[in-house]
Amino acid sequence: MNRTGKTSVAGAAGLIAMLFAPASHARSGSVGGTELERRELGAVSPEASALVDGAERAVEDGHPKEAWSLFGRAWSLAPRSPLPSRGICRLALALGIQTAAQRNAAGEACTNALLLGGTPEDIRDKVASLIDGDPLPSMDDLVSASFAADGAARTGPGQPWGPAARGALALRLGDRELLEAAVAELRRIAPDHPETERLVALAAPRTTPWIWVWRLAVVLTFVLTVAHAVRRRLRPRRGAGGPVLVAATTLLMAIATATPAAAAAIDDAHPEKSVPSGAQQLADPLKFADLLSDLGARAEAATARGDHAAAARYYRALTQAVPTRAYAFAKLCEALEATGQRQSAIAACGTALTRQGTTAGNYSQFVRVLLDQEDQLSGQERQQAEAAIAALEKEPRATLIATRVRCNVAVHEHDVSALEVCTTKLAAAAPDAPSTLGFEWALAIEKNDRATAQRLAGRALASGLDQDVVARLQRASVGSRATRLARGLRWASEATLAFLLLALGTGAAVRHLERTRRRTVSP
Repeated sequence: MNRTGKTSVAGAAGLIAMLFAPASHARSGSVGGTELERRELGAVSPEASALVDGAERAVEDGHPKEAWSLFGRAWSLAPRSPLPSRGICRLALALGIQTAAQRNAAGEACTNALLLGGTPEDIRDKVASLIDGDPLPSMDDLVSASFAADGAARTGPGQPWGPAARGALALRLGDRELLEAAVAELRRIAPDHPETERLVALAAPRTTPWIWVWRLAVVLTFVLTVAHAVRRRLRPRRGAGGPVLVAATTLLMAIATATPAAAAAIDDAHPEKSVPSGAQQLADPLKFADLLSDLGARAEAATARGDHAAAARYYRALTQAVPTRAYAFAKLCEALEATGQRQSAIAACGTALTRQGTTAGNYSQFVRVLLDQEDQLSGQERQQAEAAIAALEKEPRATLIATRVRCNVAVHEHDVSALEVCTTKLAAAAPDAPSTLGFEWALAIEKNDRATAQRLAGRALASGLDQDVVARLQRASVGSRATRLARGLRWASEATLAFLLLALGTGAAVRHLERTRRRTVSP
């Protein structure tokens, strides 16, 4: 691994222009996210939507302080929308992080945008909030940034945010090899993107006068060594200073050409064996960062080829390497679930909830794994799901997510009353959201309201509801009709059988009485 020197960041004006790039260069428009996010914000608070529009105009006009104030007011009016916090996040990064308080402010805004928006660009911004500026990031920050950069690449394939995040991390670590790989990927997938231009400019080697002085000193030392060797051949009995000069020259040349030791080899069958001790991690943090990146890359590659057992091994090694963070445990949970090890997946997801860096996604993932079965939840599992939802509800920014998770549980458990309550809340907060329409559709199916189900089905399909969810709901609708028909047929057959039994019993009783009467009256 070749390492760069310390690299300065771009000016605030240029960075603002990049962070608030036109929609043609961004996944989701300027600050504004998807059209659905815009519509939801307008429905919840027209005033907040107008403030966000005004903040974006202030950014374009070069008034970041005014934009900050407008975004802040919008955030207070619509705390569940990712748009205001996303704007403050990007402004904080553009203006630069120079104190711990500024890093905390940027981190809070970027985390909120990531929690509520979750786009690959939001992940890139979160990476920047962890590692940009001063003071220097902690080891935990670097580890979190490394995981997040991999997440941006995984969730946004073909988009610039993953390699951009890796490039930013490479600049902070001074990792020339990682930086060159990130630049090459950006040039391949987004050659004209502002992010590519920025990273290319930052990656350009800067040769300072001191480097030239060092190189000249090495050359002069080499020349003097050769001259001295010639003189010794001509006059071999001169003083013994030659060996010292030769040794010094050798040392200088070795220092000038030295490269760090390569990262430890990973045993694919037992990757946990490659995890260094805590002291070794601190002794060479760059080598440790390389190991984390390599383990993450191998886990992703294994997942991509469908080898979830191998992915689980790599993620388990990552949990040993970074046992204090939630990310690796959550990924281990995914891999174990894919291999059908539901109980082990539940344990991994549950552990993620006890570690640092837990997100709303970790809680919803835990409940989703609990629901990954045909049977209803056991009493203990229902308590675990309720505890996870309750933890989500304590965070004001995640209450909408908690309501959706609660609706998922109600659908799985066929709890009509609970489903009515949560869908009413969703309809009030986000009436046109695909998930809201999907839950209302499920409620109509549970209540055997065929007309409402058909009407909601059309709206849900038009809103872009996930096709897998649509297919399940359609099967449930058909299944409900089939169940009602089967139940009706069963009731009819049972009634017929009961009538036949009653008729047979009555006939037998009549015949018995008739025989008894005859015996009684006979002489």
